[in-house]
Amino acid sequence: MAEVVTGEEERLERERVLGRGQYLRQLLIADGFSPQEANEFLTHLHDALQGKGEFKRLVRKRPQHVLLAGDVHANLRHMRYLIEVAKAKNIDRIFQLGDFGYWEHEPAGVEYLDQVQALAEAAGVTVYFLDGNHDNLSLLLDKYQDCVDEEGFLKVRERIRYAPRGHRWTWAGVRFIALGGAYSVDKAQRLAWEKSRGKPESLWFPQEQMTDDDMARILLDNTPVDVILAHDKPLNSRPGWNRKDLSGCLPNQRRLQRACDALAPKLFVHGHLHYRYSDQLIYPGELNTTVEGLTCDDEATETYPYVREDSHLILRLDDGSITHSTRLGES
Repeated sequence: MAEVVTGEEERLERERVLGRGQYLRQLLIADGFSPQEANEFLTHLHDALQGKGEFKRLVRKRPQHVLLAGDVHANLRHMRYLIEVAKAKNIDRIFQLGDFGYWEHEPAGVEYLDQVQALAEAAGVTVYFLDGNHDNLSLLLDKYQDCVDEEGFLKVRERIRYAPRGHRWTWAGVRFIALGGAYSVDKAQRLAWEKSRGKPESLWFPQEQMTDDDMARILLDNTPVDVILAHDKPLNSRPGWNRKDLSGCLPNQRRLQRACDALAPKLFVHGHLHYRYSDQLIYPGELNTTVEGLTCDDEATETYPYVREDSHLILRLDDGSITHSTRLGES
């Protein structure tokens, strides 16, 4: 006589399967499934194993995560830390927000890039960066402007990619634009050092910031974006401490404010100030922009006590939506 299984018994069996599968459930959640989706996955798996139907895996791309990082200044120890954070969180992309340390005009700069490439390769991570005022942009473009990957980034090394000013791309349905460059408050000092060394354009770089014409060309395409990644802050954000509020800094910040006003991003993330803060740019309606400023590596910091976790945040991209976290323990 065939055994009759009631609906209540089947429900209890499924609950037992879910109970026994807590470890697998935790793995699924860590891989980007919501708790409900993880439960559904396990239920479908149980049905298939019991011969009660075809196992239909949830057709869903897992959320993508990007580690956004503030100024590094060719500090290999800090770069190693960021790569270790990414690896620990199973993140395969770091996007660094300028003053990365692109100095291939110096042997130490070449060695730094080669070492970052080796660390990134070992961790399975790709490092993206935009230019800051202390990166040698003219040399970078001379060497790599023809080395364009399938997403429009310039391939500096196999695991190191540069995002040109105004470059747009989409990850997991989220639209990005990169807006590098800023004004150097120590320009006069750097020029004096260059003169004493007899090495022009080795410490200060004439292309350190965009021009008004550059921004006008970028904004000929005023299609909205979800995220602006920049080196400098937009003019209207208000950090609690700001050493970059001199008159020479303001033109570039006005340009970035123009970009915010025109492109209506949900999120604007930048470095440059060496200071961690959050702010809101308020617009009519519900189109406000969250601004996140990240601090820098420990050797360049001017704020104490130094909090290393304030040098990065994790951005979760999920079918066009974005959430972000400021601490390694959150996602």
